Parts: sequence; C-alpha cells; structure tokens
Amino acid sequence: MKKLAYIYLVVSLFLLSGVASVFSQHKWSKEQKMQLREADYYFKITNYLGALRIYRVLYEIDSIAPELNHKIGVCMFEAGREKLETIPYFEKAVGKEYVEAFIYLARCYHLQGRFDEAIELYNRYKDAEAKKVVEHTEVDRYIDISISADKRIKQPIEASIENLECRVNSEYSDYRPLISADESILIFTSRRKGSTGGQLDPYNHFFEDIYVSYRETDEWTEPQKIDSNINSDLHDAGVGLNSDGSMLIIFRTNKDLTGGDLYWSKLEGKSWTKPEKFGPSINTQWQETSASLTSDGRIIYFSSNRPGGFGGKDIYRVVKLPNGDWSLPVNLGGTINSPYDDDAPFIHADGKTLYYSSKGHTTMGGYDIFKSSRVEAPQHSGWTVPENMGYPINTLGDDIHFTLSADGYKGYYSSIKEDGCGGQDIYTVSIPFDRKSLALMKGVVLSADSLGKPIKATMVLVDEENLNLTGIYSSNSATGKYLIIIHPNRRYNLLVKAAGYTTYSESIHITDQESFEVIQKQIKLKPKPPKTVYTEQDGYILVDKEINLDPDTIVETAESAAELNFTMVKLEISSADSLSEPLNATLVFKDGQSKEPMDVHKSSTKGKYMVLINPNKKYNLMVNVAGYQTYEEDIDFSDEDSFTVISKLIRMKHEDNRVVKDE
Repeated sequence: MKKLAYIYLVVSLFLLSGVASVFSQHKWSKEQKMQLREADYYFKITNYLGALRIYRVLYEIDSIAPELNHKIGVCMFEAGREKLETIPYFEKAVGKEYVEAFIYLARCYHLQGRFDEAIELYNRYKDAEAKKVVEHTEVDRYIDISISADKRIKQPIEASIENLECRVNSEYSDYRPLISADESILIFTSRRKGSTGGQLDPYNHFFEDIYVSYRETDEWTEPQKIDSNINSDLHDAGVGLNSDGSMLIIFRTNKDLTGGDLYWSKLEGKSWTKPEKFGPSINTQWQETSASLTSDGRIIYFSSNRPGGFGGKDIYRVVKLPNGDWSLPVNLGGTINSPYDDDAPFIHADGKTLYYSSKGHTTMGGYDIFKSSRVEAPQHSGWTVPENMGYPINTLGDDIHFTLSADGYKGYYSSIKEDGCGGQDIYTVSIPFDRKSLALMKGVVLSADSLGKPIKATMVLVDEENLNLTGIYSSNSATGKYLIIIHPNRRYNLLVKAAGYTTYSESIHITDQESFEVIQKQIKLKPKPPKTVYTEQDGYILVDKEINLDPDTIVETAESAAELNFTMVKLEISSADSLSEPLNATLVFKDGQSKEPMDVHKSSTKGKYMVLINPNKKYNLMVNVAGYQTYEEDIDFSDEDSFTVISKLIRMKHEDNRVVKDE
C-alpha cells in the first residue's frame, strides 16, 4: 500500500499548479490557496496529521471536492486513526480521476468484512490502471487476502476470548502483555494518564510507561508502575520477559523520538536494576523494537528491518557467549520471514515453538499471529511452515504481541474491541488445541536454620545421562522464589549453591507425559558447618588423569562470571581396571595454599558428579574410594575470568597397585 500511496503522491504533486481547479469548481481565495499548498507539502513529507488539520478547515468550505475527500481519507488511514471512519471520504472520491481511492476504499470494506465489494473495487482498479503491472501484483495479493479471510471467518476455530477486565485495562491503550511462566506476573505497556514525565505525542496520547500486576488467588492486583529505574520521561515499552519474570527487555526511544534501542534489566530482590543497552549484535541504526527470551535466558529472538533480510522486518536470533556478550545475529530464514513485515516474536517456554506476527504468509489482513516449531533432526534442521492461528484469534485488523502460558492453555494479546475499556485492551484467549508437555518446578529457597530466611542461590540443572548443562537459574534474594522449566522423559541433577551454605543436590526424574505438570518444592540450604581438617593416609599415590575441555558446551551454556561467579567441574570416576566400572567416591576440595577443606561432596552411584567452584582461586582436589588409592590433584582457577565448564575423567587404582593396561 505504501508503494501505491507513493505513486499517488507523485501524481498529486504534478497537479499542484492547478490546485484550485482540481479540488472542485469552488473558487479558492489567495489565503486558501496558500493553505492548500502548505497542506500538500505536509502530505508530501507524510506529515499526515499536519496536513489533516488544514484539509479539515478547507473541508468546511467545500465538502464535495473529490481530491480533498481523498486526501483527508489518506491522512486518516495512514495516520492510524479509525480507518472505518474514512469510508465516507473515499466514497466521495472514487472515480476516473482518483483511481487510488478504489484501493483505500476496498481495504476499508475488507475491514468491515464486505469481501465481495472489496474484491470488486480491487478489480475496478486493475481495469482502470491496466498498464501498471507491478501494482497489479500487489492488488492481486489484496484479493487473495480477502478470499482467505472470508474462508477463515466461515470456519472459525474453537477459542474463548475474554477481556482481562477493567481492573487491569484502562480507558487508555494498554498492550504488549508479558506473562511469567506460572502466570503470576503480568507486565504490560500503557498510555494511561499519569505517565512519567506527563508528555503527549502528536496524536495527543500520553507517552508509554511499563506497569505490573500480580495474580492473587484468581484476581489481578491493581496495576502499578513497575519501577522508577525502568520508566523514564521517554517512551518505555516492555517487549520481552523470561520465564520466572526476573529479566525484562525494554524498548526505549531516543531523546528526539526519531528511533530507539532495546535495553535489559534484572529483578534484584524487590527492585529492578537500571536498564542497560544491548550491544551492536542487537541494536543498530535500524529498527529493533521487539524481542523474546528463552526460559533459561541464553537465546534472544528479535525483529529488525536491517539490510540483508527478506523484506520489511525480519526475525533474528542471538546466543549468549561465555564472556556474557551476544553472538552475531542469525536470520531465521525464508520459512519464517516473508517479503513483508515479520515482528513481535515470542519463544515459548518449551524453547522450540515460536509465535510471531506477520503481514505476509496467509494473513487475513494486517498483522496475523503465526506459529512455527523448531525441528532438530539428522536429515533436516529448521522451522516448520508457519501456521495461521485462525479466526477469531486473528481478525481483519492488526493482531500482534501474542504470548502463551507455559501450559499452552491461555494466550494473552492486545486488541481494540467494542466491549473494551478504552483504546487497546489486553485480552485472554483459551486455546484447546495447543497443550504443552512440560513440567514447571517452583518454590522457595530458604535457610535450614531457625531463621528460615529467603536465600539468593544459583540453581544449576544438569542432564544426568550426558552431564550437559541444561539451564542456570537464580532464586530471588528478597523472597527466595524460583521457577524452572523442565522437559519430560529425562533425569536431571539439580545443584543449588549459595555463599555460606552447603551445596544442595537432588536427582529429578520427569516421566514421559503428555500433559503439563507443576511441581512445588521448597529447598532448604544448611549453613556450612565448622571446617574439619582431613589428613592424608600413608601409602597413597597420585594416579593418571585425563582432562577434556568441551568448547561446544561452553559456547552453548556458559554465562558471564559476573552473573554466576563459579566454575563447574564435571567429574566421572571409574576404576583403572575398567572404564565401564563407575565408582561412588567422596571428594574434598581444599584451599590450594592453606590446604583447608572448602567443600566435601559425594558422587552418584554412576560415578558422575558436578561441583560448582568459586573462580579466581587455586584448589587441591582429593578423591577417596574404599579399596582404591587416594587421587590428589592441584587445580588452578586463579586466571579464570568467565564461567567455564570443565570435564574430567578420573581413573582410580586399587590399593594393591594392580595395573591393567587398556586394550
């Protein structure tokens, strides 16, 4: 449509010299001609509100002039005002001289569901402009959209849509809902009265601020501004939230309001940190206005109209590197991205289902919500063909900023409807066909002493089978609350570590399931006891050892040392007689200089073990297994400046010094 509007502008400027005659037979005064020229200048530079203000004054003088009606309609349509209110203006403008009005009027009829009339107008435009083959391609696409919309409305999906209630929504626009995985936290963007700074935009709307509401029993609390660190005098919009609601991605405009960048903030206790701007892997001179985090916070999907894409806005992906920076962006490709705008990505808690809005593919008109799944297979890796979520989730207008609960039961999105509280409202939609097979483990981490105080702890989830790091999470320092997404049909080891407390370890097995499961678990950490001095026994010798670094694991799972402040050592302990015989061992980590014990641990019956070690220190590792010689090794982490995953294979020798050579 922008292409058609641009062609119209060229024609209208050519006619400026005869401005009085082309508008109507009305004879304009000298002052009115100057007003027309000023309005047409604003029209040329797409300042539609400035042009509309003047055109409306002239409309009071001559309300039947076809071109004046057409330009008023274009200004209202392109400025995002109530598009259906433009119909009377375009109906006065349609004719041989203003064939572009056919397109605008057809699009308005489409929004009213008058598909046959819309298609007829599209065809009339094609007949009138038979030589403009390029434009015919675009018009043919509009015809296909009307045909597709008609079919979808006649075959609606089963979905129940409800307003989130005016306790949360206001008489102003409320949109971009972000939900924690357990649906206990709702963060959204609002233009309601009382915004930070109190400024109004050219449309007389308040600047955007971010609000938060909490679910208590079955009701949402009164929304409050999220934090003074977050909201500024500029536009601030929440665009992405991780599963436990502890990391927020924000879009903030620059001071001259000509653009903006993406920022991030973390919830520390009860306060949000000052937003920090993402680096050049994400932010550019182009438009990056939407983003979404995976549940473990290590992958971001975002939209951008930077050069090199498939057209309009495209969706990209970045991965967090060991040093805390983000990788170079990767375009998701032509299956996801279309020649038109693809925006507002939301990656589900399952880590593989992507929901986003697109003006391409099989849209019903404007932005429609689509979903696609990531496929990992030896023969093929990529994304499935995007699936339109169907009517009534998608409508004839723009449907955007969709988010889905972890269980797949309920979606949240914003829309303008007749039963709303005012402007855009936040709605929920119950979706019976999109259930997720996941487990959500949540609870609190507390001190096991009489105080029972909340603890800020680092929580590490490791796959027991291959010792791969699955995710790193944190409990809140003020409440002790945590939330972890777990995939079924696997065995995990959960390690919980906090300064001054003994490391907690537990094996977790989620059986194969086809439904969503919530696991409530309270974790109590024991304060570290007074140190015990261990002495070495005579007759034990150092044994052979093998150390492997896994760079692929480091790239895919590591976080910055500033955030995690530990190194993870993965140990596998077996007999030197046979690599297949695992040993259950006691491990003692001692200070490298004083030789005082720092931590004592026991491996699993499979001989596998994960330990979290504070970096920037030297350690002495001692391994004891009944009937075997003691293993001892000095480990130097004093130069570590980023989180590292180290794999070690330890082969123990029998006390009788038997040596069995590997075959």
